[in-house]
Amino acid sequence: MALGILVGLLLTLGNSQAFGFTLWGSKWGDPAFGTGATITWSLMPSGASCAIEFFGCTTTSFEDFLPTGYKDQVVLAFQAWEEVANLNFIEVVDDGSPVDAGTGSFGDIRLTGHIFDGGGGVLAHGFFPPPNGISGAGDIHLDIAELWALNSVDGFSVTRDVFQVVSHEIGHAIGLRHSFGQPALMNAFYSEAVRGLQTDDIAGAQFLYGTPVPEPSTFLLLSTGLIGWLAFRNYSPKDS
Repeated sequence: MALGILVGLLLTLGNSQAFGFTLWGSKWGDPAFGTGATITWSLMPSGASCAIEFFGCTTTSFEDFLPTGYKDQVVLAFQAWEEVANLNFIEVVDDGSPVDAGTGSFGDIRLTGHIFDGGGGVLAHGFFPPPNGISGAGDIHLDIAELWALNSVDGFSVTRDVFQVVSHEIGHAIGLRHSFGQPALMNAFYSEAVRGLQTDDIAGAQFLYGTPVPEPSTFLLLSTGLIGWLAFRNYSPKDS
C-alpha cells in the first residue's frame, strides 16, 4: 500500500482456528488501552481520488451501488460497537477530498466504494487507526463489484450483507485485527452464520476502549438537580 497505510482484509473463503482477538496496536482517543473515544464518520461522494490504492482509482458513493436502506444498516453497524464499548460515533459531512488527503472536511472514518478485484474476491477493507498514513486511517472501502444485500441470511448466497461487512470493517477501523477465535465477526472470512458481534469481538473492543458508559437515569438526573438546588438554597456568602 502506498504511504505505508495498512488495512484489514475481509476475504470470502476459508477457515481459521480459535486463538482470540488480535490488535493493531493503536486506537482512537487517549492512547491508553481501556479508555473511551469519540470518533466521527462520513460517507464519501463519488468521484474522489483513491489513487493511493490503485492507479486511476476513483470512489463510488454508497448511494450509487448499495441497496436502498443501506444507511440504516451502516448506522446499526456503528451502534453495535457503541453498545459494547465506550465509543461514541458521530456522522459528519464529507467534502469529497481524496482518500488520505492532508487537509479537508470529513470524518475520522470515511466510507466509500471502488473497484477491487471483481466479484467473489476481497469484499472490503478497513484501514487501521492512526498513526497510519495521513488521514486515511480508519477508512472503510467496499468492492462495488460484489452483489450487496440487506439482511442477507443465506450463508451460501452470492450476495454480501451490508451490516455484516461494514461491522467487520469498523472493527479494523477501531484497532482490531482478525480474530482467530470461533465464532467471531472479526474472523478473516465472510460468514453469515456468525451474525453481529460475538464474545471475542466484544472482548477486543472493551480491551481497547473500556465498557460502555451508561447514560444517567431520570431518577439520577432529578436527584442531581435537587441536590444542586438545595446547595444553592443553603449557600450564604460570607461578609467581606
